[in-house]
Amino acid sequence: MSISITVPAYNSEKYIAATIESILNQTYTDWELIIVDDGSTDKTFEIAERYSQQDHRIKVVKQSNKGASGARNTGIRNSDPKRPYQIWLDADDTWEPDTLAFLMNILETHPEAMGVYGLARYVDRTGKQIRLGELEAYSLDRKAVEGNKLVSVTKEQPTTYNMVIFYNYIPSGGGLVRKKYIEKAGLFDEALRSCEDWDMWLRLLLYGNMIATEKVIMNYRLHESNKSGSKRKLSFSESIVRRKIIHLEDASVEKRRIAKIAWKLKYIVSVKNRIKWFIKNIRVKRYPDALAEIRHLLADIVRYYCWSLFPFPHQKIRS
Repeated sequence: MSISITVPAYNSEKYIAATIESILNQTYTDWELIIVDDGSTDKTFEIAERYSQQDHRIKVVKQSNKGASGARNTGIRNSDPKRPYQIWLDADDTWEPDTLAFLMNILETHPEAMGVYGLARYVDRTGKQIRLGELEAYSLDRKAVEGNKLVSVTKEQPTTYNMVIFYNYIPSGGGLVRKKYIEKAGLFDEALRSCEDWDMWLRLLLYGNMIATEKVIMNYRLHESNKSGSKRKLSFSESIVRRKIIHLEDASVEKRRIAKIAWKLKYIVSVKNRIKWFIKNIRVKRYPDALAEIRHLLADIVRYYCWSLFPFPHQKIRS
């Protein structure tokens, strides 16, 4: 059994060497690595090409800029179809040395699972751990939509659609999946510029569950270029994904109902948080920040009450 790894890279010359080295240092060695240079204007391609000349398992593909989703899709399309497992890792993140061995062992002993994932931790530009335990806690505090409410989930339970539809608990580079499920769910949605990994997990989880583990297997690097965009951008993209899932033909009637309930519950949480942040900013006299929270709140209200009422045109992407 073997793994296909996709690394989308755009102007990643500062960090891509560390990312590749973390793959080369894996204790599990039966893998192929497809690095997709997504129209970089720096030395990303040259660095990646140098590694490919030193190791036959590494392949570099160069293309015009299509965004992270387009680059991941190119990597998946260029992977060996005989390799049954797929994983992707961003070009500024790194794995622990036993990541692939750990994930493979669990997936091979759970043939019923669609995939498996571990935890991520925050590191800074130099690779030093920061905000200790924060990112891990987000993934461990799992909740699921049952009926019309949220319920806590024990650590023994697999991660399901009913959990991830409320919040994305799965790190982007921390999930190993069986390729046959990607063939069912379709590739990454190239129309999305944010939340594209969450959209992919949701569509995959329509066909099977994922094993959740408590082991930290990857380092998510925080730096000036990858802070996931503004709150407005994330909130907008999140609403698009939610609206899309509600009207996705591949989802059952029950899954679409769960998606509507999850959006409502997430909306309630968002309103409470924005009001809390508004009051906090007023108290410390941060009036521009307080005003921004009101703008975000109004946008959330409009999207929630309007967007979910109308069909979202979507054609499933096939490999």
